[in-house]
Amino acid sequence: MGALLDRAASVSALADSWKRVLANDAADDVLSPGVQRFAQDAERRLDELRERLLGGDYVPARLARVSIPKEDGTERVLHIPPVADRIVERAVLSVLAPLIDPILGPGSFAYRPGLGVVDAVQEVARFRDEGFSHVLRTDIDDCFPSIEVDRLRRILRVLVSDPELMAVLDLLLTRPLHGPGQRRNRPGVGLPQGSPLSPTLANLVLEHLDDRLRRAGYPVVRYGDDLTIFATSRDDALEAGRVASAAAGEIGMALGADKTEAMSFENGFCFLGEDFGTRYPPVIEDRIDVPEERTVFVGAAGSRVRIDEGRVVVERDEEELLDVPAGLVARIVCFGPVGVTAGLRSWALSSGVELVFCSQRGRYLGQVVSGHVNRVERLRNQLAAADDPGPVPPAGPAVCRGEDPQTGGAAAPDDAQGHRAGARRECRGDGELRGHAPGRGRP
Repeated sequence: MGALLDRAASVSALADSWKRVLANDAADDVLSPGVQRFAQDAERRLDELRERLLGGDYVPARLARVSIPKEDGTERVLHIPPVADRIVERAVLSVLAPLIDPILGPGSFAYRPGLGVVDAVQEVARFRDEGFSHVLRTDIDDCFPSIEVDRLRRILRVLVSDPELMAVLDLLLTRPLHGPGQRRNRPGVGLPQGSPLSPTLANLVLEHLDDRLRRAGYPVVRYGDDLTIFATSRDDALEAGRVASAAAGEIGMALGADKTEAMSFENGFCFLGEDFGTRYPPVIEDRIDVPEERTVFVGAAGSRVRIDEGRVVVERDEEELLDVPAGLVARIVCFGPVGVTAGLRSWALSSGVELVFCSQRGRYLGQVVSGHVNRVERLRNQLAAADDPGPVPPAGPAVCRGEDPQTGGAAAPDDAQGHRAGARRECRGDGELRGHAPGRGRP
């Protein structure tokens, strides 16, 4: 059995995923009938789900079509997986997100651990202050229904070296999507809006668009399918639009014609609910000092370090002591009786993160060091060739960095609700996170 599927189908991963599904469903204080039924015998159902996943017998059920009326009289159509499939998707996401996130560029801010609306707004303000006077505001027309599934599967085969996990992803990606007269009915096209996996997978596909703009010299801030592309003049902004339109066409997508417009900071525009002008909002300087070395020190006796949906979590007696984005961690130093889960050890080895073990008094005992280097650049080259339908070699995960200076540290994970933009990104507890990647800070 593949290591990635083993992690996704572990008792702890499925239990954590069920807790997230339950919490998300209970957000409006009313549990859906499906969640109520699952909760009546959750332990047995999770065991059966685990057996089906590991035994190769898992088959996802059909998606439920839900229409939500919009203010303009149209409908927003969601395709919601049943409870068991939502649990599986969240468990798969917990091992898939750390593989995808290092591939995404600096302009992608949605559905990523440690990033959110505040970070995107600050990045727009920074580009304004650097001299970009104009922007092209646009979005992706009918984003999720337009994603070419075969293209996405080729990209995933570059990232996912576990054939068993890839087989589960193939099952999830080829479920029939319903809705008369909708583009979702086109064979091989469309991700279900309402699936926990879809936002992260859409981010992966749209990295092609971000990359084309960066290479053409146009910085971009993208939040999901909503884009602000920076330029030095109106004509430059229109040229950026032509670059973006061509790049979207290369992946079978299109810009929203009714939402594409060249704008300026002088005249003002709105993005992510924020009104931008020549001076507002201001850049908040020195929000977070980025340290040269980013290390997590764990010294709380009896604590355990684990990886969860792209975040490093330290807990003791079911209490979270530290929760930080995995992408900020370059080294983990454990003092005394501190446990490290198999999932974290596997992630560290494949991501180039050092695990250092010391006695409770600080005497060096040993360390685990990965041989992986320059993985992100290697994966970018492989992704560039992923459109070739021929065999694609697998690749492993990334070299990342991040820091927490206090022994025994602590903070809070990203809820990462699949269909919600943004997430909570606070640090709490005994430790203090001192360091976010540029553009990833928070006030």
